[in-house]
Amino acid sequence: MSSNTAIKDDETKDPFTEYFVVKSINEQYSVWPSEKEIPAGWNKIEIAGNKENCLDWIEKNWEGPKL
Repeated sequence: MSSNTAIKDDETKDPFTEYFVVKSINEQYSVWPSEKEIPAGWNKIEIAGNKENCLDWIEKNWEGPKL
């Protein structure tokens, strides 16, 4: 994601924020707040919940290299 669409750390600390799992055209996964517009090149996956649940889903389902 480019710097103009990156989410600031302080925007991700609200435990009540709903997130979606998003997938890039490069087959990478990330989480994105549901109230924000998804950046170009990323598509929403039909997985939603709090940030921790979305990250858990990515961990269990991503078949790419782990960082």
